[in-house]
Amino acid sequence: MALLGGVAAVTAIALINAKRLGVPIKGRALIACAGLLGT
Repeated sequence: MALLGGVAAVTAIALINAKRLGVPIKGRALIACAGLLGT
């Protein structure tokens, strides 16, 4: 992961998994915000 995009790649995968697991939109927004803060 770190070699192919770091925080952005991890955030993208987390959002894909959250959608598959049925996480509400608010939870996905928090994941996205955390990813943006990590860059």
